[in-house]
Amino acid sequence: MAAGIGNSAGYVSIYDGGVPRIITGYARTNISGGAWVFGSTAADVVSSGLNSFTASDLKFQTDANGLACNGIALNSAASGALVSVASRGVFIVLADGTVTAGYPVIVAGANAVRNVTTGSVANTEYPVGRALTTGGSEGYVVIDLNFYIVTGK
Repeated sequence: MAAGIGNSAGYVSIYDGGVPRIITGYARTNISGGAWVFGSTAADVVSSGLNSFTASDLKFQTDANGLACNGIALNSAASGALVSVASRGVFIVLADGTVTAGYPVIVAGANAVRNVTTGSVANTEYPVGRALTTGGSEGYVVIDLNFYIVTGK
């Protein structure tokens, strides 16, 4: 298994929740499908109106972790190419450490998830969803990616 690319099979969605939530932007670096990504743009790239907004205003890069995560890349994209990012859904993803069904999970780096560490959410860990299956390091688990169900925001 190649380390650091997330699910070696790429983007694997089990359910779409009826309404997939997909954001389109451009890859700031080479991105593999199935990798966790975060927004990475220059400051002040948008104005107040939708008439000036374009997909090129959004840039994504890999190695999401802790507090910096916007979702999972749906396709592989070279630097500068379009990439679609899922921010909600049910996915098979790589585990890095213990993942327990029902527990909130964070992106732990290396494009993998692990259980939230008790008491650390406010400082360095922002849950991205809840595990639906249990697994351990270098194994795969099913998660419900939904930033809002975990935090109540």
